[in-house]
Amino acid sequence: MKASELKTQITLGWLALAGGLLLLAAGSLLRLWMPGLALDPRLIAAAGIILFGVGIGQLAKYMIIKKYPKDTRQIVIEEQDERAQTIRLHAASLAFRVTVVAAVAALLLTVFNNLLNPASTALNADLLWPYQVAMVVVPMLAYIGGLAWYSSRF
Repeated sequence: MKASELKTQITLGWLALAGGLLLLAAGSLLRLWMPGLALDPRLIAAAGIILFGVGIGQLAKYMIIKKYPKDTRQIVIEEQDERAQTIRLHAASLAFRVTVVAAVAALLLTVFNNLLNPASTALNADLLWPYQVAMVVVPMLAYIGGLAWYSSRF
């Protein structure tokens, strides 16, 4: 990788990190100062957290490439290995299946809750927020677990 490309990628990482912090701060401040907004400020904060994470990942990746160029070449060769690609694809497939099952289970629970208790407010936003967070974290954990399991299996 050329030095100019590396510098550009590191700069993009810093921009994503700063943008993520700004969105997180904006979402948090909007929630405190204007609690009655039509748009939920937690969505802005969530976008900030995601952008912050992308920035950290970008910085970590390209700073390591900059510091250890010889080791990076070996890692690139290993990443292009067919066995490693198959393991990642199987782990991604597992994470997708876990996500689909969790989404269908949530929909079924909501339907049955409304059938058994029609007066309930099952779709309350405060009750759905932890589930939405879990829909991000659980597939990620399934992917990591799948990587570990399939690595030992194949």
